[in-house]
Amino acid sequence: KFKESYQQTKAELGKCKEDLEKQLLAATDAARQLAHYKDLMEMNQMNLYKRDEEIRKLKQAGKESESKHKQVKQERDDLEKENAKLKDDLTKEKEMASSYKTKKDHLERLKIDLEKQLKTELETVEALKTKNDTLTTDYKKLERDYVSSCKSNEELKNALKSEETACKESKAKVSHLDMELRAKT
Repeated sequence: KFKESYQQTKAELGKCKEDLEKQLLAATDAARQLAHYKDLMEMNQMNLYKRDEEIRKLKQAGKESESKHKQVKQERDDLEKENAKLKDDLTKEKEMASSYKTKKDHLERLKIDLEKQLKTELETVEALKTKNDTLTTDYKKLERDYVSSCKSNEELKNALKSEETACKESKAKVSHLDMELRAKT
């Protein structure tokens, strides 16, 4: 009975030893697996860190890109405003150019009218000058005639005085002869 019990215990011990070896192998395999998983986890952690870093960089790039986008949009808005201002300035310049052209056309027409008026006035001046020359000639002739008339008048006055003197003398003679005739009769 003891031998049977010993054999049974020995068999159980053998089985237990076998199970223990199996467990040890399983534990070693599990430890190896655990180390492998640990390595994988570390690798995954590293990859996760790298991904986080990439995400952070992308976010930063996104912020920078958004900032750059805002800057570019602002620059575009500024350019549009400047372009609108330039367009407005161009319209004003065109209006001014048109106004200048209208003024230029008006001034050219006015110049032509004034040139015509000046020509007419010059012709009038020439006509007046000719008329003045004629009147000056006529005046000089009249002046000569007047001087000549004055001389003639003076001569006539002198002749009249001579006639008056002769007449007085004749009257005196007639009167003297009349007295003499009366005296005789």
